[in-house]
Amino acid sequence: MKKIHYYLLLGMAMLCLQGCNKFLETKPDTKLAIPDSFEDCQALLDGYGTVNMSYPYVGELCTNDFSLTSEYWAGLEVYEDRMLYIWDDQVTPPQSQWAGPYQTVYIANQVLAILKTLPEGVRRQQMEGAAYFYRTYALIALAELF
Repeated sequence: MKKIHYYLLLGMAMLCLQGCNKFLETKPDTKLAIPDSFEDCQALLDGYGTVNMSYPYVGELCTNDFSLTSEYWAGLEVYEDRMLYIWDDQVTPPQSQWAGPYQTVYIANQVLAILKTLPEGVRRQQMEGAAYFYRTYALIALAELF
């Protein structure tokens, strides 16, 4: 009886360990594609929500450049923003204030690495300039606040 269980278990293990190369080679989603062209680099740099909208606003929130009425202040959705506006020293800025710029730096570095593998030309120089600009602007914004 033990031999039957042993052979059955061995047979099931062999079936489970078989692989199918064609199944593993196809990518199920285009989002998993590895960027390797000028168009891919441009798409990364054009990501408005990640590259252009992720700069910290805490510095402006803590200045006296504007004022809020108590109704507007109470209506702020993020608790940390409310407390930073009144300079509460017990609260820290939200994670998005530093994570967003670092995501911009990551994207810019990724674009620069891809561009090194592509041929020289005006288009490559323009994209390198844009990537360097986004990376530098994000790092300066981080250096000003943190």
